[in-house]
Amino acid sequence: MWSRAWTASLMWTSSLMWSPAQTASLMWSPAWTASLTIAALDQFISKLQVKNKLRERECDDAKNQLRRKEEEVSRLRAKLAAVEGKEETSEEEINCKVNERTQLLRNELDRKIQDCQKMANELERRKMEQRMFQQQQEVEMLKRRLEGIESELASRGLAEGCWSLGVLAAVGCGIGSVHEEKGVDHSSSAVILNSRIAALDQFISKLQVKIKLRERECDDAKNQLRRKEEEVSRLRAKLAAVEGKEETSEEEINCKVNERTQLLRNELDRKIQDCQKMANELERRKMEPRMFQQQQEVEMLKRRLEDIESELR
Repeated sequence: MWSRAWTASLMWTSSLMWSPAQTASLMWSPAWTASLTIAALDQFISKLQVKNKLRERECDDAKNQLRRKEEEVSRLRAKLAAVEGKEETSEEEINCKVNERTQLLRNELDRKIQDCQKMANELERRKMEQRMFQQQQEVEMLKRRLEGIESELASRGLAEGCWSLGVLAAVGCGIGSVHEEKGVDHSSSAVILNSRIAALDQFISKLQVKIKLRERECDDAKNQLRRKEEEVSRLRAKLAAVEGKEETSEEEINCKVNERTQLLRNELDRKIQDCQKMANELERRKMEPRMFQQQQEVEMLKRRLEDIESELR
């Protein structure tokens, strides 16, 4: 939960302020362990807050898509109502031709959308499984460490090696007084530490509940979006069936077929581009930490090369 460099810096800072005996007693005291646990809990809380913001963003995106689908449903309903008011006359051969070409394009559109959706869902599922596994491991590790601290505090009676919160804050920040004041209430210090740990646990629980609510809200919005898409498909099919019954000449029918074909192709291209953007975004988010790490390594190598060149000069 904490890096070796950070622990080493704390030990070096404490060695400047206290004697070796005082530093050793501080490093092995329950209060020291509790302060490190609090720092780890703070880090875990920041991760949960970032996850909550991501969930809120996903939920907002799903709601925006749902709103756009509702607007599209309204437009299709209005268009369908306007078309249904006309006379229902057509020829069977023309309808068969229009429906056949439309069905082929729609089948291609559905197949492309399903492939892209499967790919995006698979990437999202793998990412979520990895994130959930890491968070579960962190929670279990924090629980075990808290149980160990509580048992250690209970066994030792909270009487020896406890420092005040002011000394712990000085250790964490690298500042503070040199010696502990006489007559400090160790039991009150330990009680404050325990209460702070309990408050952090309660805040983590609330944040996890909030994240679950956000996930549920996002799933509901996605379900509504799927139902709206199905309704759009039904309305389009009904609209196509009604439009095929209008009195049109062969040239007008061919023009209409070409127009609808172009619209469906444009829609297919747009859906494919959206799915590709989604897949690229997921891949970019996955590659960002690796690129950042490589950039740091490159900068470190550049600095090292400059140092070597300066030494050679």
